[in-house]
Amino acid sequence: MTKTVEPLSYSLGDLETPPEVYQERARRLAAMLDARPERLEMSSWTRPESKNECGTTACVAGWAVIWSRGAVDIGPDGTMTWSKDADLWCTYPHHSYERDGAQFLGLTDTGATALFFGADEETAVDVLRQLGSGELEPTDVANAVFA
Repeated sequence: MTKTVEPLSYSLGDLETPPEVYQERARRLAAMLDARPERLEMSSWTRPESKNECGTTACVAGWAVIWSRGAVDIGPDGTMTWSKDADLWCTYPHHSYERDGAQFLGLTDTGATALFFGADEETAVDVLRQLGSGELEPTDVANAVFA
């Protein structure tokens, strides 16, 4: 039986930010994780003990926060470029990952919770791809995760 989750009517994203910006962020993050699947670990916000080019791993929310804080830039083709100040993200308060990752990706809180806590690595990247292509609306993320 398919579990259906009712989407909330509001987005945690900035209402002034055009939906295309969120789509592009999701598309780039999916491309980066497709190219480097070893960098995605949905069981942990981040694993900074192996820093920067040496192999940092994070969940989707963790990567969204690392990117939003300017520690890494993810190019249109998914290439990663670390900032010279990349270690600053290690001091980020962990209680903010879910909220800030959701805001950066324009997700509802129901969708963010489903994606960040209910998805495995393969599902998470697939949802990002669908968000990036526009075939999945942010309000339908929870249903896509639990389909």
